[in-house]
Amino acid sequence: MADRLLTNPSDRDGKLNAILYMLHIVLVEIRAADDKERVRVYADVVHNVPMMIRSGRHSSQIVDEIVLKAKRHKVAPYFEKLLQNGENA
Repeated sequence: MADRLLTNPSDRDGKLNAILYMLHIVLVEIRAADDKERVRVYADVVHNVPMMIRSGRHSSQIVDEIVLKAKRHKVAPYFEKLLQNGENA
């Protein structure tokens, strides 16, 4: 299944691996966080990501949705950096 995700036809711009990297790091951050507000914000930003991937939404649309939600919560620089790091991972 992982191979299918990594070669998802909706990933024409190659951002799916960056999204999965970002999701991994955010989940680790949520697990380690003592700040309930930060947990709430991070969870709100990423909670729809697995279903967007599963439904075949284009990876650039997923990135746009992540960044839009992150901007609303004023945490966009953190998520943008994670996505950038994921592209280079």
